[in-house]
Amino acid sequence: MQHPASAEKEHKKAHGECKRPHVRRYVMAALPVLFLLLGIVGYQRVMSWSGSAENAHGSSAVSITTSSKQKGPAGPQYGRSGPPKAEGHNKQPAVKARTIRLAVYQPQWNLYGEVITGHRVAVHLPVSGRLVHVSPKLREGAKIKRGDLLAAVDEFPYRAALEEAQATLSEIQARQKEIGGQITLEEHGLKQARRQLEPAQNELKRMQKLFKGGTVSQKMLDDAAVVVSQRESALQQRQSNIEISKARLQQQEAAEKRQQWGLQRARRALEDSRFIAPFDGRVLSVSAETGQYVTSSSKLATLVSSGDVEVRFTLSEDQYGDLLASGRAISGLPVAISWRSGRTLLTFDGEVKRVAAEITEESGAITLYAELDEEGLLKDQLPIGSFVDVTLSGHSISQVARVPESAIYDQNHLFLIEDSRLVSRQVEPLTWENGEVLISSGLYEGEQVLANHLPNARPGMQVKVIAQ
Repeated sequence: MQHPASAEKEHKKAHGECKRPHVRRYVMAALPVLFLLLGIVGYQRVMSWSGSAENAHGSSAVSITTSSKQKGPAGPQYGRSGPPKAEGHNKQPAVKARTIRLAVYQPQWNLYGEVITGHRVAVHLPVSGRLVHVSPKLREGAKIKRGDLLAAVDEFPYRAALEEAQATLSEIQARQKEIGGQITLEEHGLKQARRQLEPAQNELKRMQKLFKGGTVSQKMLDDAAVVVSQRESALQQRQSNIEISKARLQQQEAAEKRQQWGLQRARRALEDSRFIAPFDGRVLSVSAETGQYVTSSSKLATLVSSGDVEVRFTLSEDQYGDLLASGRAISGLPVAISWRSGRTLLTFDGEVKRVAAEITEESGAITLYAELDEEGLLKDQLPIGSFVDVTLSGHSISQVARVPESAIYDQNHLFLIEDSRLVSRQVEPLTWENGEVLISSGLYEGEQVLANHLPNARPGMQVKVIAQ
């Protein structure tokens, strides 16, 4: 028999095992609801933090406000009532500005050049011979005047050739006169032959009529015919002689023309036996001495003109493009030339005379030539080949603005400041000069330009001007 206490324990255990399945079903049914509630609370917490951060950056995203008593990273245990705020995003960037002032701009370029001369002559005598005269002025560095006799070879053979050519020409002209006289004589004889032929022909006609009438004999008719034949032959001979004489005359006329050219060549050879200075100038080098035998290929000296001193200098393609920006001619632009030798400084004014026709292949430069204005002693003392400083002034350009290089974006854009906001503007840069950009169009008097470079600059961005 079972003890009563043991029976009571077994009854309670059996009763508990009967309740346990019902509790498990309740718990399993409540778990999804519990997970859903926890997800909603977590989503609200995340959206609350995200909304606070976006508002700090100026975003228009909707934020979910949570209670100040909430726990987690934004709870009171962290010493703040919400997520951390982004610092500095609501501040306007401090910038520098420049007020536009339009002015006239005359570009200048400081360059280097070389003194050259427009006329450089290598002295050669076109004829051969022995030098019998070398002028005392034909010395290196000496000054010469136009018309000075500088050198001469023995002229005897050239003068003899000239005299012979003149004599031959005279002989040809005499033959022409002789032939002309013969033609005149033959023409006179031709007229006489025509006059004699006509009566003979009339007499022959009369004899022919009489012979038919039996009045004259056959011999008388034949004699009249012979006379006509003889006179016709004489007429034809005169005509032939005239034609032959005219042909001979044409030959002599052609010979005269050839001899005229020969006479001119002989006269030119005589002139070429003497070298006369063609201009005022100076002697660069000399290689001629009295008694020296020279030919047409022998170089006697080198002369330079003192009246056509020029300065040759070059511009880069960019500089040349800037020079063309005005749209006006380059010839006539003023230049200032300075040359220093020890303590002596020579200065000259001049102007551009011409531009070389092609670009230098090695450097890609464009060569310009300027002619000096001054005349006289100082100009003559400027040595050929000297290196000089050249200041070239371009044409004046009106309505030009200056902005710092830092204001330019993408080569041709900048930002204006209007009501503390940036406005993009496309401009036309003229040139870059000493850290500044010269703008020829696109800006107006009094406008404010963003002077310092902002990496994140964009139209509509608010800025704060702290310096002009």
